Amino acid sequence: SYDISYASLSEGKIAYQLGPDLYIYDVRKENSKKLAITIVSDFKESQERWLDSEELLDFNFTTSISPTGDEVAITARGEIFTLPVNEGRAVQVTKDSNVPMRFANYFPNGKLIAASDETGELEYYELDPRGIESRQQLTETDPSFKYAPIPSPDGNKIAFLDSDNKIWIQELTKDGKLFEVDQCDLWNYADGGFRYNIENVGKINSINWSPDSRWLAYPKILDNMNNQIVIFDVENQEHHPITSE
Repeated sequence: SYDISYASLSEGKIAYQLGPDLYIYDVRKENSKKLAITIVSDFKESQERWLDSEELLDFNFTTSISPTGDEVAITARGEIFTLPVNEGRAVQVTKDSNVPMRFANYFPNGKLIAASDETGELEYYELDPRGIESRQQLTETDPSFKYAPIPSPDGNKIAFLDSDNKIWIQELTKDGKLFEVDQCDLWNYADGGFRYNIENVGKINSINWSPDSRWLAYPKILDNMNNQIVIFDVENQEHHPITSE
């Protein structure tokens, strides 16, 4: 909290500073109003400018193509936009700059899924690609950082990686079951430090669903530093390596 400072009375109104903001208190109406002040900076970094395609990659820029192939979702600087491949209009899906979004991707039904820390933890939300309906929170999981969600082809599950190099599957049905699929141990702490102190060594970098949504495939690095392709049977909760060590 802040103390009021620099109060000045004139014509029945009091101007004062509260923290970084300026307010006007109307003595007769007994209410305060914060002043909207915009200061144009001389610093280049603070001025409005257009970004080229290469610069966009530095601002959490991600893209996803719709199931029908006629639309693309773009996530840039916390906002989500959908743009038609051919004719049509661009839509700003998100309109709340206080709630940055990440990793927008399409569900098979054309809805969008994206991550946001609106609750204080990074969770996944369903969004209307037209920007009309309110977003709906889909998950309520542990506080680890989550990466891009991968919806299953049947739309009933999502798979995702977290900052602990774990693969998770979240069911979007009524029960909403969440279960861990696998983890690459080379990325974990052991004996007070990383087992391999090399950036991105052992980190799982891709997960893919089978067309029938029963299997999840991913590469897993082994102790000999070779990658092995593993498929996970979601129905029977079983791992099946399909390449040699």
